[in-house]
Amino acid sequence: MRTAHAFPLLALCLAAGCSTPRLDITPRYGTFDIDGDLAIEEDGLGGAKADISQTGLEKDDSVFGARVDFDWGPAHVMVSGQQTTHDGNGTLQVDLGGIPAGADVASDLDLGLYTGAFTFDFFPGDLLELGIGLGASYVDLDASFQEQGGGETVEADEAVPLPVLAARVGTRFWRVDASLQASGLAWSYDGDDIYLLDLDLMAKLRLFGGDEHLAGHLTAGYRWVELDFDYEDGNEAVEADLTFDGPYILSL
Repeated sequence: MRTAHAFPLLALCLAAGCSTPRLDITPRYGTFDIDGDLAIEEDGLGGAKADISQTGLEKDDSVFGARVDFDWGPAHVMVSGQQTTHDGNGTLQVDLGGIPAGADVASDLDLGLYTGAFTFDFFPGDLLELGIGLGASYVDLDASFQEQGGGETVEADEAVPLPVLAARVGTRFWRVDASLQASGLAWSYDGDDIYLLDLDLMAKLRLFGGDEHLAGHLTAGYRWVELDFDYEDGNEAVEADLTFDGPYILSL
């Protein structure tokens, strides 16, 4: 009976390469810039795309986020999350909903992006790891544009979970552990369309310690997100093509 129970354990150990599980928790701090265009049609008004620069939305210079990586042999689990805030003042060159072209606006846009992904290395190794898999992302976008002087306010609010395809390329050499994590998918639901592409390039330099016990790292990376969506909500239609990107760094 004990021998029979040992076979599943042996198979699991072989699949994981009998390696020691590794958990990395990486808080990070950086900046996140915004670019692209946005169109809001409300009660038949507006509908032309406005460049984000017209709205005055600016880069978020203090972005806190976190990423957790769990490795066991060829299996890799990644969970990350961050919230950014972009605001500013601008002058519209086209109508935005009920706000006419030429109006000065106070703008605010918040983006929450949370992702979990599982990848399996089909090319495992310290020098090069290449894995593909599946995951899920939750996108929460909340935007508000108010005509200065107490005029019209136009809002866009979209929060949606969506499945994603995931891929990961990693390498380890000397004291450096680097990886590129990619996830995204084009998805339609309830007549709404959304496209997400999320690229996260991260490198960690081990300052002290080792893989199997407490270690200190200097972490640096760059994240680039493309987010396109087209949806209708009652008398409002929103179409946006946005990109967010920026570096991050932390020593821990």
